[in-house]
Amino acid sequence: MTFKDGVFRKSLIFLVLIIFAASATSLGKHRKHEDKAKPELPANHLPVPITPQATNYSCGPAALLAVTVYWKVYEGPESDMYKPMNTTPKDGTKPEKISEFAQKLGLKSQIFRNMKIEDLRAALGKKYTVILNIQAWPNANPHPPWEDLWDDGHYVVLIAIDNDFAYFMDPSLSRGYGYIPLAELTSRWHDFEDRIVRNYQLGIVIKGKRGMDVFPDALERIE
Repeated sequence: MTFKDGVFRKSLIFLVLIIFAASATSLGKHRKHEDKAKPELPANHLPVPITPQATNYSCGPAALLAVTVYWKVYEGPESDMYKPMNTTPKDGTKPEKISEFAQKLGLKSQIFRNMKIEDLRAALGKKYTVILNIQAWPNANPHPPWEDLWDDGHYVVLIAIDNDFAYFMDPSLSRGYGYIPLAELTSRWHDFEDRIVRNYQLGIVIKGKRGMDVFPDALERIE
């Protein structure tokens, strides 16, 4: 083997080592991202009470019930909300009725459309509660793109957002909170109103005087 051959082989080995090191670093970063992307409820989430809906059409009242309990302005049952909010088995509950009833209970409530993730972060930063109107429960697996699904509107209450996920009090869940990847949220954040009007990225932003600090709240003596 000549001197030039030896230099060439050493150079080739050095190049292979560099490529291997770069690949290992890239793989490590990818694995770290995968680990980071696992949903984990942020410690600073809003402690909105878990409030399962009583019927398959009353997610609107259930979502508002959770919000009103969080803001300590209502202690009645979900069913007492149906009539003032015009909740029906056919059409569920309109966003306007949710907002109006919240105002009647002394809360400040406003409906926004075409909201962005940044708007949700800003609302959470101010400790506001936000009820989102999204699509849920696709009938097929795999299902069409969320943008094409409009049949299963559903209300959920935002409680936290991190870099990868949004976390919700979902009235269809009875044992804990739920989450949706941020990459998916915007595409399924829409619904019909009166089966005609299409609402995109609708949020009902609700503010009270002081929300709950923790859930469950402090112990109370049973009389």
